[in-house]
Amino acid sequence: RVHLKNGIVRVGLGAKTKPYMKLNYILREHLTIKSIIDKYRVLRVFGGYILRGPALLKPYVDRLIFVGDSALQVKPITGGGLFTGFKSVESLVEAVSSSSTPKDIGEKYAKLNLDLALRLRRERIIAKMLELSIRNVKLIEKIFNICSSYEFIEAIENNFNFDDHYY
Repeated sequence: RVHLKNGIVRVGLGAKTKPYMKLNYILREHLTIKSIIDKYRVLRVFGGYILRGPALLKPYVDRLIFVGDSALQVKPITGGGLFTGFKSVESLVEAVSSSSTPKDIGEKYAKLNLDLALRLRRERIIAKMLELSIRNVKLIEKIFNICSSYEFIEAIENNFNFDDHYY
C-alpha cells in the first residue's frame, strides 16, 4: 500500500496467474486487508503482468525513456516496483533539471540510474540462487543451521527493509 494524497492509496499484488482476479478477491475477502481497504473508496482495480528481468542499463532510446517496471526495475524477490520506480523517477527528475537536450537527459538519467540497475541485477542473481537452493532440502538445512548459529535470522528481522532489499 502506497499513500498518494488526500486519502488515496495504491495497492498492488504480485501473482503468476490471474493477478487481477486475485487482487479483487483479496480486496473483498481477506479480512485483515479488507478492514484496511474499507477505509478508502476503490476508484479502479486493474492488473497485468510484471516483466522481471535484468534491469536495463541503458533505460532510454532516442526520446523514449523507460522508468520503473518498463525498465525492468522491479525487486527480484517480490516483483514489486513502486520503491524502485520512485528511485528511478528521482534520477529522471535530476536529469531533466540539469540537462539541456533530450540526448543529454537520456545519458544523464542512465548514469544516475546505473547504481539502481546494477544493484537490481545483483539482487536478481541472489534471488535465482535462493530459488535454486530451496529445491535442495539438504542445502536448505545447512543454510538454516549456519544462519541460526550466527543469529542471522534475528538480525534480518531487526534490520530488513521490505521496500529496499539491499539494506
